[in-house]
Amino acid sequence: QFRAGKIQLPKVLIVRVSEVVGNGLVAGQSITHGTIIGEYSGTILKIFPIDTNERVDNTYFAPYSIDEVPGSEMFVIDAKNAGNPTRFINHSGNNSNAVWVSVFDGKKFRLIVVAAKAIPECKQILLKYRPSYWLNPRIPNPISL
Repeated sequence: QFRAGKIQLPKVLIVRVSEVVGNGLVAGQSITHGTIIGEYSGTILKIFPIDTNERVDNTYFAPYSIDEVPGSEMFVIDAKNAGNPTRFINHSGNNSNAVWVSVFDGKKFRLIVVAAKAIPECKQILLKYRPSYWLNPRIPNPISL
């Protein structure tokens, strides 16, 4: 069971990746496979259906559920205005080295980022974003990382 504050999280650094990508998160130390990198935090929002128009900025949305049912109601964590360094983790379809893990702590669900493989120091931490992320016209096409 995950309990905040009971684990030592690895050191991570926010860096400028490029003008196109913006900021990213890199390992500030070697991170071993299976290590909890952090909790994705922010404001919890209920959205229905998955809104893909320009009025909604889903740039920092992360879903509670791993399964995505198009057009269905869902809860997301919006880290745009409130969050921590995990909000700077970029997408990679082929080179992701971290995964989302939804955990119930006995009171609420938490979205945890876990190393899916060893991440060397100074290497960018990357997740595979959900398909709905790329449907918003505000979001450019995926960039290979």
